[in-house]
Formats: sequence, structure tokens, C-alpha cells
Amino acid sequence: VNNNVKKICKSKAKVVRAKQHMRFGKNGLMLDLYFQNEEENEHDEIFFDELEKVYFAKDAIYIYIEKRSVIVVPKRNLKVAPIEARAFLTKFVPAHKLVVCV
Repeated sequence: VNNNVKKICKSKAKVVRAKQHMRFGKNGLMLDLYFQNEEENEHDEIFFDELEKVYFAKDAIYIYIEKRSVIVVPKRNLKVAPIEARAFLTKFVPAHKLVVCV
């Protein structure tokens, strides 16, 4: 998934634009954020069993890292068909953490 996102820096209350790249794997997802200042770039690996919940909704996938921290993946940005994404998530996300809303 490649799309522009906004990251709000609470300490300085300014909006910073970053390019986001996300890859799904069997154990979880890898999230890279690329900022104008390369020193601020971030790489995170998030394992499916550590997630709060994953909601597979009509137009997007909502990945809750914590109760108040969510990554929204619009289905239009997926590199695969939504049915393939749903099958993948069903296979690898623990059943009690996946909610299919469609």
C-alpha cells in the first residue's frame, strides 16, 4: 500500500507529511514511514497476535494496534483483490481478533 498520510506531532502541533508503505506477511505486517528528513524515517514490524483487532469493512481494513491507535488501509490501495486480502487475513490473523463486517 502506497499513499500519503499525515502524522501529527503532538509536541509541536504541526502536520508532517510522510509516504507510507505496508507489506503483509504470515506473521504480521511491516510498516515503513518515509519523511522529508530521512533521519525521521520509521520501520515497524507488527505481529498479528499483538494486534488489538482487525476489522475487514466494506471500503477499508482497520488495523487496531491498540484501542486508540489504528491504521486504515483503503481497499482501493490494495495490490490484490479484496477477496484475496480477506482470505489472507482469515488464514493468519487469530480468529478472535478478526471481525469481518461485509
